[in-house]
Amino acid sequence: MLDAHMNGSQTERMLSIIYEAILNPESFTLANAKDLSTIWDAARETRTEMVSISLISTITNSAGFPCTV
Repeated sequence: MLDAHMNGSQTERMLSIIYEAILNPESFTLANAKDLSTIWDAARETRTEMVSISLISTITNSAGFPCTV
């Protein structure tokens, strides 16, 4: 599964999902790329939290003068 950049564990999980869909076709409701995109968007919103962080630091430049970054 190199094209998908999946490791062994991820490949095993994908195969188990395919097997589950074969055994219980009604449990698999994705029909197209738009459905998959919708699911990914929903997962992203429920699994991540946006956090804003501001970092200010003073460093010395090559001429020896302090710079705030």
